[in-house]
Amino acid sequence: MLTMTEMRELKRQLGLTNEDVAEITGVSLSTIQKVFGGTVKAPRRGTLEKLSEGFERYEAQRHREIGEGSAGDSVGQHAGSFEEEIKKGKSADHGMLRETAFRYSAGEKLWNQESDVVNPDRYGGRGKGQGEYTLEDYYAWPEEERVELIDGRIYSMTAPYVKHQLIIVDIMEQFLVCRRKHGMTCLLLVSPVDVQLDMDDRTMVQPDIVILCDLAKNINRCIYGAPDFVLEVLSPSTRSKDKLLKLHKYYAAGCREYWIVDPETMTVDVHDFEHEELNMHYTFDDQVPVRISEGKCTIDFSRIRDSLQKFMR
Repeated sequence: MLTMTEMRELKRQLGLTNEDVAEITGVSLSTIQKVFGGTVKAPRRGTLEKLSEGFERYEAQRHREIGEGSAGDSVGQHAGSFEEEIKKGKSADHGMLRETAFRYSAGEKLWNQESDVVNPDRYGGRGKGQGEYTLEDYYAWPEEERVELIDGRIYSMTAPYVKHQLIIVDIMEQFLVCRRKHGMTCLLLVSPVDVQLDMDDRTMVQPDIVILCDLAKNINRCIYGAPDFVLEVLSPSTRSKDKLLKLHKYYAAGCREYWIVDPETMTVDVHDFEHEELNMHYTFDDQVPVRISEGKCTIDFSRIRDSLQKFMR
């Protein structure tokens, strides 16, 4: 039977998502998220056996297909449940993407989004196409241009607007007051901070706000694995990515809670992945409870509304 360390390494080498692992092993996605996200430190033996058998079957099938001369042995051809959803978004000149197409499913919920491709940028000719970039490319990217790496694709990140920054500062101020008041030990971080979400070499995101309670995931270079809480403030260039693609990624990686703050409509969408409560809708008139704090913290968005009215004339 494979150990968890061996299975994590196989998952990384094969480029499998949590959804892929659930599909090939027959273990529920919620269990996969908890096991590979580190929430469950000692999985049951029956779960380990089922995971191990699934990985071994998958590897044996891959080797058979390679031995029979199947076209190529790339991970994407075997694990590509997500890749098959890509309808657009590739640039013949290896340029960056603003958005991409994907399918996200949680319970009965389903979203589909077609892509918009940005024009190839001056750094595009790296001999790789979208879907082929790795952390090596991410770290080599020119420092003056902020990017994210998601499933081997490079996404440009424009500088945030002043309104965007004001909202983040006000939210963090309230988070910090709550942490001090209740003696909480969770780590609070703001962008830019690297999050190696899938613990592989194909994804590195930079959420606007991160709360990390499992401090073992702080490896200094980055957050290695899914944070407990993620918040994104929408901007015109990231709107679709944050509401769709990242929603899918954070859910699949095992984040417990995800907030999407929209400065234009002055609304907050809360997704409590831990309890499968999705799309709870609030406005900037509301006090929004932080679910992972177990009732200790709320964010008063009326204060943020007042700040915007004061400083954004």
